Amino acid sequence: MQEILRLDRKIRRHRKILQQYRRVKNLHVAYKAIGVDRNTVLANAPIAELAIVAPQEYSKLLEGYSQQEKLQVFAKKCMDILNNDAQLLITVEM
Repeated sequence: MQEILRLDRKIRRHRKILQQYRRVKNLHVAYKAIGVDRNTVLANAPIAELAIVAPQEYSKLLEGYSQQEKLQVFAKKCMDILNNDAQLLITVEM
């Protein structure tokens, strides 16, 4: 349960960065305003992207998530789903 809450915080943070970016039009400034570095955002971006553009797919993947699984492995699974669905990938790029 704690891991799921951690994932939710990452998704909320990603949304905050996107909102900040819309205001300032500069990712560096958006990252700094939220208080997170670029590499952290990039490492976790597939999780947030999948949760935002395909909540059903994200929910299915989340059901199989365990606390023993590393976050990078879960992010890779999210990226695999995005890469294997051209429509989702187009939506993410918009």
